[in-house]
Amino acid sequence: MGNVRDKLTRAAARCGVTRFLFLSPIKVLGEATGRGEVCTESFPTTDGDDVYARSRVDAETALRDIAELTGMEVVIVHPPLVYGLGVGGNFGALDCLVERGWPLPLAGIHNRRSLIGRENLVDFLACCVTHPAAAHETFVISDGEKPSTPELVHPIAAARCRATRLFNVTLRLLTAAASALE
Repeated sequence: MGNVRDKLTRAAARCGVTRFLFLSPIKVLGEATGRGEVCTESFPTTDGDDVYARSRVDAETALRDIAELTGMEVVIVHPPLVYGLGVGGNFGALDCLVERGWPLPLAGIHNRRSLIGRENLVDFLACCVTHPAAAHETFVISDGEKPSTPELVHPIAAARCRATRLFNVTLRLLTAAASALE
């Protein structure tokens, strides 16, 4: 996969592309932050056990190396969970479960999730394409709100005209069930 990415980046530079915008998941900065800690651009990338995150870290490194050799500008953006109509991933899966009216064992979850709306992400990316100060920068972005997972379910249910069907399960049982599904 690295060879394809490297060839694409080098071809872009040869064709006169002056700026390469790369979306890389927030996961490359780790799975969680400590209590009261905020994930920022200064967080080190992770070299944990997650193959996908490591591949994205490798991609970022390769892009920076190619940019240095070719003079092409690289902008890396780490978006958190993206929400909005038609998005996929974890938000899309949650939206689907709520729309189907499934009861969810999430009432006892007290996490905080950074989010960004699809339109806000697109606006930010459009700015990164042309803004001079974006060159060679890495950005961690969000809308600024940090709802818990149960707090996220409520507006989804309201938008879908569904009842919020949350119930409490111990974190230990929920973790065991998630592990069994992997």
